[in-house]
Amino acid sequence: LNFSTWDFKNGIGYDYFANFYYIPLDITLLPFFLLPFLSYSQLMWLSFLLKILLGTACFTYLLKLYKLDHKTILFMAFLYGSADLFFAQNVFASYTGLIIYIPLILIAIELIFQKNNYLIFSLVIFQIFLFNYYWAWNLSLFMALALLGRCIYQFFTKKNILTEKPYKEMTWVLSKS
Repeated sequence: LNFSTWDFKNGIGYDYFANFYYIPLDITLLPFFLLPFLSYSQLMWLSFLLKILLGTACFTYLLKLYKLDHKTILFMAFLYGSADLFFAQNVFASYTGLIIYIPLILIAIELIFQKNNYLIFSLVIFQIFLFNYYWAWNLSLFMALALLGRCIYQFFTKKNILTEKPYKEMTWVLSKS
């Protein structure tokens, strides 16, 4: 159960094209700070499991915001967690940007529309650029497209699209975001 050099490079962060190391300062480094007496391979596994658990928890809350029933949420969360186990271990161990931040972005966008709460959206943007800057460009593009898609969905599901109110609401959400 020891991590290879390839896993080490991707766990800390290594860009094979630009040939430089980067350190993603996200929540998954918590085991390294709290349990420094453990071996490096044990800390990598704890970080890996924490990443999977946090990503699955975020995805589960997202499905709850979408108002799905409990059996569907449980089944989808199981699928998401097991897919994360496969991808994060066998493709890139540093995929925190995809495992945790994509559900967080979707949660923040959904909270804007359901509860008019922009705080979580601001915190997610702050975290993406501060803690995981390697994925910031890709995630910011995804965030812009997801927000635009959600605005368009909200626009077409309103009953009163012949009035000017949904146009103003959509413009307000996009400009404030």
